[in-house]
Amino acid sequence: EKTGRIYKSCLIVSVVLFLLMGAAIGVNLYANGQTDIFHPEEFGSSLQNSQVLVDEDLGITVLGTYQNAVMAFDKDENKLWQHDIAGAVTALADDKEKGHVIAASQDSNVYIYDIVSGEAVSTYKQANRIYDLDYDPETGRLLISIGYNKMKHIISVIDINTGEELHRISLKNTVNSLSFMPDGQRIVYGTSKGRVYISDLDGNVE
Repeated sequence: EKTGRIYKSCLIVSVVLFLLMGAAIGVNLYANGQTDIFHPEEFGSSLQNSQVLVDEDLGITVLGTYQNAVMAFDKDENKLWQHDIAGAVTALADDKEKGHVIAASQDSNVYIYDIVSGEAVSTYKQANRIYDLDYDPETGRLLISIGYNKMKHIISVIDINTGEELHRISLKNTVNSLSFMPDGQRIVYGTSKGRVYISDLDGNVE
């Protein structure tokens, strides 16, 4: 009888440990964006840590994936085109007037594609990993967050037509997110220190 109780206790402990291990694996996969164990993914593609841009007028959805690809789908989820690149996509923006989609990547490049055909329009090489990007269609300027290391970070404003750098702001903290203000003459950005700043294009903080 004593042996039976020990066996039963060991069995219960084994079952509990098995369930805990399964839960831990599920949480880990979910935390890493692999949510297809809970829900089937749309578009037939992994969306892990992806960027998504939707052009409602054209009925086109553009995905920038963590698996080093930019791809577009029509409203029926048919793939229109795909470009494989050398790094995860960190930001997407669009130029509706020109029909372009703009993708920033950890491979230090800004890629510009025709949103309908997928034709490569331009590629602008930056000095290091790109964290975020914004585009002002009124002025044709790109706002880019470029990281070198924890102690050196650059915010760059470039002309989308030529790739020429118009403004540069040097910082000591990582800028994970940034955007033009509505007037196009100021920017807002958040740093790794939990601070949010508004400045002009030369870095003068309000």
